[in-house]
Amino acid sequence: MAIFLNFKQVITKTVSTPGTAVALASSDTYAKRVVIQAGKANGANTGSVYLGDSSVDKDNNKCLEMSPGDVFVLPMGKDDEINLAHLYIDADNSGDGVRVLYWA
Repeated sequence: MAIFLNFKQVITKTVSTPGTAVALASSDTYAKRVVIQAGKANGANTGSVYLGDSSVDKDNNKCLEMSPGDVFVLPMGKDDEINLAHLYIDADNSGDGVRVLYWA
């Protein structure tokens, strides 16, 4: 039996300036299922990436730290949606980032 993942889109986001939060989506983008992988489009990160809200900061413990290659599935209920424009990343190193797979 084959299982097909019919995801809507893949978003790749990188941090150009560590210490500056980067939104996962530049405009309202609603998703029912979200998988986030710590890695950039052309390979693995060299340091950690941090997931949180617009005030994401690795030093205030209000974020999820993701090491290179880590995968995080956002826990969501059957009828839940999340706006990807309200999720942000920061990184230890310039050029590090995430890949986001989401289903609408």
